[in-house]
Amino acid sequence: MGKIFLAVLIILALIFAMPVNLASALNIDGKYNAYYIDEMGDIQEISLEANEAKDDKNAYAYLFVTSDQNYESIVSALNFVETYSQILDDETILYGYSNRVSGGIRLNGRLVNIQIASKNGKLYIGSPLIVGWY
Repeated sequence: MGKIFLAVLIILALIFAMPVNLASALNIDGKYNAYYIDEMGDIQEISLEANEAKDDKNAYAYLFVTSDQNYESIVSALNFVETYSQILDDETILYGYSNRVSGGIRLNGRLVNIQIASKNGKLYIGSPLIVGWY
């Protein structure tokens, strides 16, 4: 009985220690766009500082923009595993999964909770996908 209790405590600690959104997982200062659906069903976009975004649990999607020179550090911070990729005109789009971000959507039967696009020297990181235009 004691082993089961200990296992449950460890699992709960891991769940509560896991970042729940992109800002928590990246842990990078800057502006994050958070997306919400208002009572009329319209999409509302709000720009949040990193500390506000980390505490936000109501947005259905997040977007962070940085230089594409930060690609390796972003992928490392997210523990990003690529699932799919596309090249469209002058941009590369990656879809994948991060075990450091909760939630996601199913694409072709696989869970995706991070989308990364590289365009014109900038890196766009969205969770679960990039919302809006960039």
